Amino acid sequence: MRDTAFSYYDLSLRKRAGGGWEWQVKAKSGRLLMHGQHRCRAVARYYGYRSLLSLLGAPRPQGWSSRTAL
Repeated sequence: MRDTAFSYYDLSLRKRAGGGWEWQVKAKSGRLLMHGQHRCRAVARYYGYRSLLSLLGAPRPQGWSSRTAL
């Protein structure tokens, strides 16, 4: 039987008080997986999406199931 469940990730960008932008990639459960900050919004967005794609392309760890919370 094939596992057809999907993992959900959320990418968020927010403006920092001191200038610049912060990006975060979170799991469906709200756990922070990756983050970073850049002065330019376009660069922060690029690195956020780049991180998201690397998570989507990464192989699942052994013993991982769709019911395991990230």
